Amino acid sequence: MSAGVVPTKEGNRHPSIAPYETFPTADGDIALACGNEKQFLALCTALALPELVDDPRFVTNPYRVENAEELRALLAAAFATNGAAHWHDVLTAVGVPCGPINDVAAAFAFAQSLGLDAVVQVPRPGGGTLAQVADPVTLSATPVEYRNAPPTFGQDTDDVIAWLRSDV
Repeated sequence: MSAGVVPTKEGNRHPSIAPYETFPTADGDIALACGNEKQFLALCTALALPELVDDPRFVTNPYRVENAEELRALLAAAFATNGAAHWHDVLTAVGVPCGPINDVAAAFAFAQSLGLDAVVQVPRPGGGTLAQVADPVTLSATPVEYRNAPPTFGQDTDDVIAWLRSDV
């Protein structure tokens, strides 16, 4: 908006960096953030597409943005030859930021593989616990406290209605 131009819908694509978007692979999607020439060279080499580096349509980021549809088609064909985990390993090894797009179960499994405690057991009033997503922020001086689980359905209805009717 500061340039007087209303942005258009881009989906997962960045409007001024290419390739910077999601791609389907053989078994799921991967997010790719290729933000400079060094990363683009590494990407093209890893995908066995070295000819793209010197292609006039893709030689600089502005040209890649201008020709994003053509670039996307070429990269998508390469990504389709293997799965997201394969491409994540290959591209991460050469310094290209990327990551598989996980469903919720895979996201929790990934957090676990990193040694993160993504789930916490929160005490329920009256006994027992309820599994909840842990706060992802860890602060040493003011750690998160999990005092109570959220109320069960309808548990606080009368209190909320009374509060709404009060002069608070």
